[in-house]
Amino acid sequence: MSTFSLEKKLDKETNKFRVSVVAALRARVINEKENDDKKSFAKVSFQALEEVLNHKVKYVEAKKKSK
Repeated sequence: MSTFSLEKKLDKETNKFRVSVVAALRARVINEKENDDKKSFAKVSFQALEEVLNHKVKYVEAKKKSK
């Protein structure tokens, strides 16, 4: 998928902060699983962002603790 189509999908998202946090967490998981020094972080983060924007990654919001 091209960067341009990802930008179009990102524009449709209401909470870009949530997308970036979920993509960052997903990138960490991908990086830990593959543990390959040849992969650059840019490729991993792009792959993670693509998965989040294509709704391949599910996330659940944590409930706030009441005092």
